Amino acid sequence: MQKKKGVNAFIFFIILTVMARSAIGMIDVRKMYVSIHADRAPLREVLLELSNQSNTHFIFFDGLVEGKTVTCQIKNLPLNQALEIILGPVNLSSRVVPEKSVVLFPNAKVTYEVTPTSLLPITEAKPPTLRFQIQPEYPRLAQANGIEGKVGISFLVTQEGEVDSAMIEQSSGHKILDDAALLFAKRLRFNPAKQGKMSVSVWRSLELYYRLQQRNVTFNPSR
Repeated sequence: MQKKKGVNAFIFFIILTVMARSAIGMIDVRKMYVSIHADRAPLREVLLELSNQSNTHFIFFDGLVEGKTVTCQIKNLPLNQALEIILGPVNLSSRVVPEKSVVLFPNAKVTYEVTPTSLLPITEAKPPTLRFQIQPEYPRLAQANGIEGKVGISFLVTQEGEVDSAMIEQSSGHKILDDAALLFAKRLRFNPAKQGKMSVSVWRSLELYYRLQQRNVTFNPSR
């Protein structure tokens, strides 16, 4: 836990430091084109080549890129697209800051759980189930600033299986995470609950955990 806090603090400090150093504008990574071919090449070497081609400085904490390798074939792509291709498989993201610098940081992990609430109007014989799984989004700005948290939401699963009356029951303390969680809840679609042969509306609770760990998202609807 102490190490993770230190990593988040480092990222936030680097971003603030670089942004405060001067009024030089942001680099436009969409206008910097790079080409690179790598076959299990060390990520550090790939970043060095990208730096040479784009005249961009990469900032990351010690150990972040060690042991990571890259296999890719990139030909004349904007730097931002190239970084997505290169960093995605190794669970990293990037953020552009002033003075031709790009900060690298670990991707985030969002897990969620859907459970019954005490607000059930009836005891349903067959509870609602998710029609399909979708991935919650971890706002990039929250990741770059080391923001983590837990959000609790209540919502009604209608007779049509849609989400209605979604509301924040437990705030993360960060509006950016609360808004993202609320938007995610409204996107969920269910096979409606059944009472006999009749579809019924029932309340459900949703908890989302935003953590700066891995890229993958874990789904665990409890019922």
